[in-house]
Order: sequence, then structure tokens, then C-alpha cells
Amino acid sequence: MTGTSLLRYPFALLLVFYACSRPAEPVARVRATDPIPLSAVRTELPEHPDKMLVMANCLPCHSLAYIANQPPMKREAWKKTVRKMIDVFGAPVPDTAVAERITDYLASIRGSE
Repeated sequence: MTGTSLLRYPFALLLVFYACSRPAEPVARVRATDPIPLSAVRTELPEHPDKMLVMANCLPCHSLAYIANQPPMKREAWKKTVRKMIDVFGAPVPDTAVAERITDYLASIRGSE
């Protein structure tokens, strides 16, 4: 078709432009889930002899609620996580003995074993 032959069908051309310019149909709305009760959100770490050790080494980057609400993991997964925080993100953990105690604490409060 040439440009002049398009002018022969102005109504059809307008119809095509109209169909192409219509907004898309709205996407189905996502149903909201039930709200989580505030009592289910932990904001404190459980008491433990190494609680202060965890606070001193982890709170520079993480909130108490962030630590307390982590998903349960096996001790080995916690060990890898603590190692990653030290090696990759520069967590201020002074030595491997402290890292082991932090791992033990996290596994005791959020462990899956």
C-alpha cells in the first residue's frame, strides 16, 4: 500500500489508531493477605551469654528485629552466613572463636535442627 491509498480508508485508519491507543486492560488486583500481628514480629534477641557479643558485632549493620526475624537455618548455614558477613561485608568480628560463638547463638535462637 502506498501513502495515497491509505487516505482512501480514513475511517479504517482511525479505527486502527484508536484500537492501538486504548489503554491495556487493568491487571487483576492482588488480594491482600491477612496482616501479621505485631506480637509475631520479634524486636528483641533472646537472653543468652553471647547476646552482647552478637549485639556488638552485628548491630553496626543489622537491627535487632532484622536478626531476630531471620528464617530458621541449620547451624552450618548460620556458619556460612557469619563467614560471609566477615569475609565479604567486613563485619568487625575479631577472630574465629568469636565467629563460632556468634554462630552458636544464632543457631540456638533461629536454628532448624
